[in-house]
Amino acid sequence: MSLIDPEALREAAAERGFLRQTVALLVVAAALTALTGRSLADFAVLAVVAVAVPTVAVVVTAADVSERARRAGGGLVVLALAAAMVYFGLTDPAPLLALVGAVFALLGLYTLWRVAREAGWTPTGT
Repeated sequence: MSLIDPEALREAAAERGFLRQTVALLVVAAALTALTGRSLADFAVLAVVAVAVPTVAVVVTAADVSERARRAGGGLVVLALAAAMVYFGLTDPAPLLALVGAVFALLGLYTLWRVAREAGWTPTGT
């Protein structure tokens, strides 16, 4: 017994253009790696994100996940993106990229905080 119907996964993948989106993101990752002279390890980080983001979108669609869980997942994805941006910004060095990554981190944390507050997991202050 599977948690998600394989047919629902196929339908969600077709609906979201999974293959096209994944290939496009991998091409962008390869181009960025080649143009910036980064290492194969850096490409691997980008490739994992390029595959993970569309995969999560398909699974969430197929599993009919609640809106609150979708928003929490989105906050976690933004935090992961922020960590990658700060990492690349600090190792290059590219201060603007690191700054944008820090802003994304704040956005991700704010999203997670709002989800927790709406779920009643934080004090309301009243």
